[in-house]
Amino acid sequence: GVAACGSAAQRWAATGSRVGGWSVGMEAVAQYIDRPCRTRSPMPRLPARLFTLDGWPSQCAVCRAWPAHTVCTDCITRFAPVRARCPSCALPVAPGVMRCGACLLQPPPLDHCLTATGYEWPWAGLIARLKFQQDIGLAGALAGLLRRVPGAADALAQADWLLPMPLAPRRLAERGFNPALLLARRLHPKRCLVDGLRRVRDTPPQRGLTRAERLRNVRGAFAVH
Repeated sequence: GVAACGSAAQRWAATGSRVGGWSVGMEAVAQYIDRPCRTRSPMPRLPARLFTLDGWPSQCAVCRAWPAHTVCTDCITRFAPVRARCPSCALPVAPGVMRCGACLLQPPPLDHCLTATGYEWPWAGLIARLKFQQDIGLAGALAGLLRRVPGAADALAQADWLLPMPLAPRRLAERGFNPALLLARRLHPKRCLVDGLRRVRDTPPQRGLTRAERLRNVRGAFAVH
């Protein structure tokens, strides 16, 4: 600022300095005392989107296209096409089929189930990068993938709360963040209830377990807070 610039010149003038062997004193610097410092012109107003990570160009995590979004539109269209799914379990069904045979025989305890894509390449690898390699920049792209699913916008609008599944304290300390919480905040930050659920017991990792083993592993592990 002006005061700092003036006081620095005054201190320099009072003590003197040696420049190229010549003594520089009050006379040499008097012209600078109390003179305002030159400042740059005000920064132009930038678009608000540039102040978020989503506003900057990126390299597609799948095809490596540049510039693009974290996952480009072409890769989403190619590898996550919208397809008919069972509303109870979200598994693919033939067009025109209202519900899969398994859910007709044994309906699951869900009103509705939505998914963006199957757990396959390239999405399985991107999810693993988010969870295990701390690539939190993928959270926005994966949340956007969920948001484009038919029925997702209505479900989010009608939901009272969005409850991310909590991690065990030890797992949270190891990972440093909760991937489910990152996705929930991206999907609906105003209705994301961080402490709506709590984990009442720790469980072994789900990786490598069969579906039946996974269900047994998490039975009784969560409770409403």
